[in-house]
Amino acid sequence: MTPAPTLSKILSVSRLRARGTCARADHLRHDAGLVRADVVVAAEPLVRGSVIHAGLAAACAGFPSAPDADAVAAACVAEAVAQDLGATDPRLRVWTQVALRAACAVDHASWRPASLPASPQDGREGVSLTVDAADSCGATAGLVERRLGVALPDGDPSLGELARGWLFSFKPDAVLVHLRSGLLWLWDHKTKSEIGRVEPWTDLHLQALLYKRALREVGVEIAGAVLYTILADEPSVPKLRKDGHLREVMWATDWPTALRVIEKSADPDPDSPRYAKLRASIAERRWQLPQEVLFTDEEVERAWDHLLAARDDLAASRARDVKKALDLRLPVWRAVHPSGRGHACGSCDYREWCAEDFAGRDPEALVGSTYRRGGDKYLAEVALTSSRGDTCYERPQELDGIDTRRARP
Repeated sequence: MTPAPTLSKILSVSRLRARGTCARADHLRHDAGLVRADVVVAAEPLVRGSVIHAGLAAACAGFPSAPDADAVAAACVAEAVAQDLGATDPRLRVWTQVALRAACAVDHASWRPASLPASPQDGREGVSLTVDAADSCGATAGLVERRLGVALPDGDPSLGELARGWLFSFKPDAVLVHLRSGLLWLWDHKTKSEIGRVEPWTDLHLQALLYKRALREVGVEIAGAVLYTILADEPSVPKLRKDGHLREVMWATDWPTALRVIEKSADPDPDSPRYAKLRASIAERRWQLPQEVLFTDEEVERAWDHLLAARDDLAASRARDVKKALDLRLPVWRAVHPSGRGHACGSCDYREWCAEDFAGRDPEALVGSTYRRGGDKYLAEVALTSSRGDTCYERPQELDGIDTRRARP
């Protein structure tokens, strides 16, 4: 009998999005544990965002004290090393400055990190919580860049073990207490190459709703979310023309940077009508401006229902796929068909795998050259354990509810 595969029972917002794109890619990554062997360093936007997030985490962990430049720099360097970028990359200096500038722009004296309840009983009855050993700043208290896992209720009992033992894994950038009001807010930092003119809730919607509901499960009630969009580069410095006036360009800058140039220009009055368009452009871009986002309880419950429905759909599809694989003695990945979203194939990590499959060759031959098993940093972090197998099932006997007799599906 073909051995049953190791199937992950961990859901995250990233996985929900990935599975919506392609079921086979989701299986190959999260269940089969395949990662590309020919990619040494992640794409620059991902590394840049991780480094800036690490710097902001170091600053937020110290609120209400002012951001410590040395702590921010040390956190950025540590994350760069963890991302295989290295501590001497010239881009690291700019990203560290971006993180420090963003941290200093927050009214730090009005905030402090929130904490988890003192005991699991402070949360909902029957809910278990898994917490990582320490956050990215090395602290053991404070909800800043902490990986949390909330156990989900059991699903369809007819699926047996497949419907039990699921975990929602999530990592808030920060949950901060507003000192004057006492309210807790979920902060989410988004680093972007440019600031788009979109409604702030669109960047947070499903993620913030699920985080809010998951935090409620363990006794942490937040008032809403704060979207902090950060321009992932130093602000542009406006240029002066030969006559000493600013060039008529709507620079992607902030007002303090523009003001330093204005003071040296032929018209040094910052309130001059000459700079009205520049002020309007900066305000419209909302450069590094935290924005509050509120949600109704109905929205939160609908999002949680969506998560549970996605869990049920994943469990049911696994039951069909594993049954087919066991009955026909096939690898499970062959029973999991691609979703047919061709627009995503060009950038998919598993495009070569599917190409070999469609050509009638054995994609397993790519393991060791194009792909390797295990070693995915994201999956290791999401799992919250030293071994992904600790939260998976592996034996055919555990697949209750699945007919493993040899019969065509």
